[in-house]
Amino acid sequence: MQGNAKQCRQHLRHLLHSIDEAFRPLDNLDTPHRKHVPSLKKMKAGDANYDTRKVILGWIVDTVKGIITLPEHRCERLLEIFECLHHRRRVTLGKWHETLGELRSMSLGIPGSKGLFSLLQTGITCSKANRMRLTPAMKAHLQDFEHLAQDLRRRPASIAELAPDEPVALGPVDASGEGMGGAWLPATTHNTLEPVVWRHKFPLDVTADEGTVTNSNLELAGTVAHQDVLVQHRNCNHRTIHILNDNVSAVAWRKKGSATATGPAACLLGVSALHQCHHRFLASTDHTPGVTNATADDLSRLWHLTDSQLLAHLNSLCPQKQPWRVVHLRRFVHRIHNRSCTSTIQRQRLSLARLACLLPHP
Repeated sequence: MQGNAKQCRQHLRHLLHSIDEAFRPLDNLDTPHRKHVPSLKKMKAGDANYDTRKVILGWIVDTVKGIITLPEHRCERLLEIFECLHHRRRVTLGKWHETLGELRSMSLGIPGSKGLFSLLQTGITCSKANRMRLTPAMKAHLQDFEHLAQDLRRRPASIAELAPDEPVALGPVDASGEGMGGAWLPATTHNTLEPVVWRHKFPLDVTADEGTVTNSNLELAGTVAHQDVLVQHRNCNHRTIHILNDNVSAVAWRKKGSATATGPAACLLGVSALHQCHHRFLASTDHTPGVTNATADDLSRLWHLTDSQLLAHLNSLCPQKQPWRVVHLRRFVHRIHNRSCTSTIQRQRLSLARLACLLPHP
């Protein structure tokens, strides 16, 4: 609420009157368990006071600094979970459900942790006799989660990294059996972002195994490369970017932050989450029909055209106020994507702590 003390007080009274209209007052027929709404106990504790720093649902929200943090006792509890599971090989199914519930609740304010639940969730389906085995891959994901949790104590999470805002840029991306490509456009008319396009051909060892690396995996890899292209040319710190893709599975994986399979999708989601955490931006994803994704389709398929021929094609197909410009993926992105798509086939562990060393400082 903005305004002077009188305006804030009037606004608070309007809110309380609205609650009284929705919930009837207490009477003699009510059970002892029914409490007054709104809660007088919570109001006396300060829940109805205007403040810029408040504990909401277990989180400390500071709207002046624009950050959200865990209280110290919850940070200690988070590290206690990892310490408890560090030397264990098996846990009961009930204990694992409890652990996942706590990690899920705390992940809301830990940027990057959203993409680490794929393998942790699939362990539930592999339980036997009410006990579950902690595989090396699951322990690796727990180590990655612990890495992000310790980073949270050094750097509080920004609200802009957790809650989407008006996007600073939007762009379609697509992938085919040969390669991937995408385009970035300014999201508003007064935006000075130069329209850029990029494309990258997949290595043969990525597309050779059709049984493991599916088209949806390749589409997901394209979205991860797509967001890195933008951070090279635009300051996305504490900004929201919007990715458009015509693959239903890839869009659903990115929105949930996890996949039910343990293949390359789970690995790529972890890479995407770390990338956003490292560059401190938020990437939202939406589905676009294939007929409206012609620009990205051409970028992932027209490999017989040179870069200059491709630009001429785009300028005739969809001209912009500023001319299109071709950019290329950074070398370390090639390494990340090649290892992400082939890590399941070659049984290599892709550590987030190790990937953080590959990412340049923003």
